[in-house]
Amino acid sequence: MKLLCKVTAAIMLFTISATGMGGGQAYAADQYSAAVLNFSAKDRKNPELGGEVAMLLTAFLSELGELSMVERQELETVMSEQALGVSGTINSETAAQIGQLVGADVIISGSIMSLGKEKNLIAKIMGIDTGRVFAVPVKVGPSDSMSDACLTLAQKINDKISQKGAELVAEKKSVRDFLAQKKEELQGKELPTVTISIPEMHIGQPVPDPAAQTEVAYILQQLGFVVIDKNKSSEKPNIEIVGEAFSEKGITRGDLISCKARIEIKAIDLASDKVLAIDRQTEAAVDASEQIAGKTALQNGAAKIIERMIDKLIL
Repeated sequence: MKLLCKVTAAIMLFTISATGMGGGQAYAADQYSAAVLNFSAKDRKNPELGGEVAMLLTAFLSELGELSMVERQELETVMSEQALGVSGTINSETAAQIGQLVGADVIISGSIMSLGKEKNLIAKIMGIDTGRVFAVPVKVGPSDSMSDACLTLAQKINDKISQKGAELVAEKKSVRDFLAQKKEELQGKELPTVTISIPEMHIGQPVPDPAAQTEVAYILQQLGFVVIDKNKSSEKPNIEIVGEAFSEKGITRGDLISCKARIEIKAIDLASDKVLAIDRQTEAAVDASEQIAGKTALQNGAAKIIERMIDKLIL
């Protein structure tokens, strides 16, 4: 474990050298959150090399302070509980799952390849929302220190995320921001009447009030759509929005409970029976209450779907 014995000295060096770093656009005020997975490595002399590289990268990136790093212990616990692989050979779907569970915007994985007497560290930076991937390589010569190579790799990763952050991480807008912008776009337009039916369930428990349906109705009403309750009105709407949704309990960490939700929605023009739009969304949320976590995940997922559908509803 000689590599880990050099961590303290390497971090001190990193702190000094980071002040002179450049080549990247300044980060947005809201930091990106990142998780570093164990690198895949085939090294008979040091089978722990992949984990040690990941630990050093996490330390270096955390010291720079421009990324909010997921703690290694938390990451390993979540991945163990979910039976997810821990090497650098993950795909975008697995990365998205890990990111949702640990609250990361970016997943950093990678591999360590030996070519003769030389090694190559190849980091893969994946945006969990956008699916974009960027690779960052660093060569390690026979006389080079692995900790110094990790330092260089951390600097390159940081610069790459700084430069490509907008491509890696989707812009996060609140529902309030969306409503404010969309109201201006829809001003003066004739909007159709709508009816909504999105039954839902929380696996193992009854759901007294459908969160996804409520969120869709709220957003449409705020934008000026007339939402008709087909059970209480004889008026025939222009569009029927139907679908289904469910949530289920995920992992529990101390007093916090995570839930995942899946929402599927389609909009139908009742005059022609034409399907105007169809979409789906998977979301995760965490709360001290299982019921609140489930409803929050459903609410967030429904909001994302209806935001994408709005323009297709204007006949």
